[in-house]
Amino acid sequence: RVGPSEWRSYRTTVHLDAGPSAAEPHGAGGLITWGTATTVTVLDYQSEFGTQELRAAEDVFDPVSMASAIGVPLTIHHPDPAVDDGLVTPDTYRDLNHGSVPEVARRDNDFRVRVVLASREALDAYESGMRELSFAYSSRYVPEPGVFDGPNGPMPYTGRQTEIRYNALAPGPAARAGRVA
Repeated sequence: RVGPSEWRSYRTTVHLDAGPSAAEPHGAGGLITWGTATTVTVLDYQSEFGTQELRAAEDVFDPVSMASAIGVPLTIHHPDPAVDDGLVTPDTYRDLNHGSVPEVARRDNDFRVRVVLASREALDAYESGMRELSFAYSSRYVPEPGVFDGPNGPMPYTGRQTEIRYNALAPGPAARAGRVA
């Protein structure tokens, strides 16, 4: 059972912008592009924690939360969840880093990130169509059930994510928040 205000490590996903003009050359042969990192919504963590978790606007767009995404490394795979809760650490940063997030912005209810793909592995993932990326982050879970009035109708939730802190970004197969995020 989840206790009140428990800290957890999470993964959520990013959808990179597509299209011929979406990515621009950057640095020594890399690319830079924008993507939607997350949105105000309810995320399904049933399989991990047995919860449906609200990401409210005041938490998603909290200035400290947004600033924590600036400079996070782009990894090719998430670190092993059995080690350091699956987060990048100073000991693993050099081996796992393949790019970064130099800039963030708000567009309506979307949290946007600018992503630098700096290594051959990151470029290969992008060029092969891997445009959805997974954010590793931690947040405080507050059990606070309710119903969010989502764009596709009511979305019940069991609690809310607060104090969201981003750690890394990695290619992923499908967005937890759907194709919008």
